[in-house]
Order: sequence, then C-alpha cells, then structure tokens
Amino acid sequence: MPPTPLSRAELIKTVKAYDKAGHNKMRAAQALGIGHNAMHNRLMRAEQAGLKVAPARGHKDSGIKRLPEMNAEERVAFKSLQAKNRELARMLAEADAKAAQADRFRALSAELHESPQALPRWTVRVPAGKDAPGVPVLMLSDWHIGETVDSAQVHGANEFNAAVADRRVKSVIDRVLHLAFHNVKTPEYPGIGVVLGGDFVSGWLHEELFRTDWCAPPTAANWCVSRLHATLLRLAEAFGKVHAVCVPGNHGRLTKKPMAKGGATSCFDHAIYEALSDRLRDDARITWQIPASGDALFQVAGTRFLAMHGHELGVKGGDGLIGALGPIMRGAIKTGRAERSLGRDFDVLLLGHFHQSIWQPHSGLVVNGSLKGFDEYSRMQRYSFAPPTQSLFFVHPRFGCNLPFNVFCDEPAAREQVKFVAVA
Repeated sequence: MPPTPLSRAELIKTVKAYDKAGHNKMRAAQALGIGHNAMHNRLMRAEQAGLKVAPARGHKDSGIKRLPEMNAEERVAFKSLQAKNRELARMLAEADAKAAQADRFRALSAELHESPQALPRWTVRVPAGKDAPGVPVLMLSDWHIGETVDSAQVHGANEFNAAVADRRVKSVIDRVLHLAFHNVKTPEYPGIGVVLGGDFVSGWLHEELFRTDWCAPPTAANWCVSRLHATLLRLAEAFGKVHAVCVPGNHGRLTKKPMAKGGATSCFDHAIYEALSDRLRDDARITWQIPASGDALFQVAGTRFLAMHGHELGVKGGDGLIGALGPIMRGAIKTGRAERSLGRDFDVLLLGHFHQSIWQPHSGLVVNGSLKGFDEYSRMQRYSFAPPTQSLFFVHPRFGCNLPFNVFCDEPAAREQVKFVAVA
C-alpha cells in the first residue's frame, strides 16, 4: 500500500520542527509525535519537494542520502533477502547460545562430577558389622542395543534382538534384587553403586552393523534411556539410594576413529547419561558421576575404583590359551602407572568391553560380561562361548571386594549333542 501523500504545509512544518530540534531527527520526531523512520521519510520528501533540509547533526554530508529507486521486482527480492538475513541472524544467535550453554554445562559437569565432594557419604562411611555384607556394586555395560545376532550363524548358542534384549534387562534386575535380598544373611544396605560402563548401543562403526541392526543408533539410545530409567527407579526403591558412575564405550562414538579431544562427550553413551540425569534430576535418591574425561574415580567402603570401558587400555594382542586376560592385565598395569603419575591412585580397575566376566579384585581387576552375548564375530574369531551376564559384587570396609555374582541374563538351556552327518 503506497504511503499517504503529505501537503506542502505539513512538509514545511516537519522541516521547521527539525530545525528547532537542532537538526536532531529523534527529537524532532518526538516533538511531532511520530516515529524516527517516519521523520526520516518526511525529510526525504521535503527535500524532493524543493525545501532546504540541513544535514543531520554530526553528519558532514549535506542533505539526506537517498537510495536509488528500485522497481517492483527488485523490491520483492530485497524484502526476501532482508527476511532471510533476519532468519539467519536468529539461527546464528540461537546456535551460539546453545554452544555457550553446552560449554558451560560440560565445564560445570566435569567440575561437579569429578570432585570428591560429589561422592555421597553413604558410599564412604559404611557399617562394618560382623554380618554386614557391605555395599553392592552393579556393573551394567555392553548391551549393544540395535544389534541382531542370528541364532543360525552361531550354531544356536545365542540369539539377540529387541524382544530378547527387553527380556534380559528385566531378568538382570529381577535377579539382582533376588540375590541381594534373598541370598545374603543380613540384607541391609546404605545404597547401591551402579557402574554404567558404555557400549549401550550397537552403533554403526562397521558396515555389517549398518546392514543388519534392527534399529538406528538414535532409536537404540532412546530405548536404553527408557529401560535404564526404569532400572534406576527400581534400584532406588529397593536400596534407598543409588550412585550412578557413567563412562562411555567405543561403539557409540560419532566418528570412524576414536577422538582424544571431546571423544568422551561426543557419543551416544554420554547422550544417554545426560538424558537420564536430566529426567531424574529431582530424585534426591540418585546421584550422578559423569566425567568429561571418559573414566571415573570413586570410592566405596574404603576401596578406590577406577571405572572405564576398556577400549582405551592402550594394549593389543592376546593369547590362544588365556584369551584376553594377558592384554587386559598388561593394560591394567599400564593404566595404574599412568594414573599414579597424575595422583589418581586406585585399588581396583572396573572394565567392560571384553564381553567376558573376570573376577580378580586382589590383582586389581574386575571385568563385566555383556547383555548381547556370544555373536558372529566371536564365532569367527574362535572365542570360547560365554553366556550373557552382568556383574554384581559387594564391597566391605574390612574385607574389600567380595561375594561376586555372575547375574545370568537367560535361564540355562540344555545343550543338545551335535548330530554329525553320516556320509558313509
């Protein structure tokens, strides 16, 4: 809609108000009761009508600068560019704000979760009575949600899919509660420590996973959040208090190769932990330890633990007789030496990653099993069969780590004797 034309008398009135205001357009506009843009347009029209308009205060150029006239098509294009520019500016400001908030959150998270004060008192001061079992510690890791294990490709030794995963998660928690409250003489606990050890999603690190997984990594992450949320609530109801120690694995990373800078926070495992801590932030029974470094020091009943996934041990190779135990022990020694140089001594290293349960706390090592279990890769590499398990043990202020339980994810099945094909 074109602007309403002004009479010459109105233009003269505008110029006089402008002169009276000392050539200050803002003051002149206030005196006339109009906006700054309207004042600018009126002065421009006054100059076009032949009236003398003095330059604005502070301007060296005489007169008011006018943009060259645009045709209708150019005006439409100009308006479109203005709208796009405003939208881009808004998106940039929003992205900058989110990035700044994320940086502040990561720094605060690292400071809070790594500080000794973040450990709840009940994990440190534990009754040491004659029959007291100590503090239970549950290790949950290597769920590999999304991955499919075809029973036919592993000689019927295992099967893994969405339905099996759901059943195993529930079975693990049911058995943990049964073991803790029905297999211990005095089932009185100040709380339970839960080590979330990473590799909760399959990820798409390898082409075969991309081709055969039953869901994409984001869907798998949401699946894990919902099940872990329910798991932590059940444990809080049973034990009263839960301290969750969260470290990432390697399958959930977003890059083909592991990253040293920001690798621990740029993965699906970390996203799962942040989502869980956000959902449960108002539940005072549950405390969190989510370090930005990817490994976590914590103390239970006087025993100092370092939790990490295991892919970052810095060792390779194995032995045909003892399997991964040799490299794991070498890595544990190497890790202990490195942490000691940083003033981060620990007593027991807690690992996942290797999909086999190893109980060597007096040698400083406990390794968790997996929810997924024996798979096609294990079969191809000629690894010995290991059933899907998660680990539960207790920490006593006098006796240290004791009462280890392999929490089996499935009911034991009878193995059928292989029937050989007779050819003659």
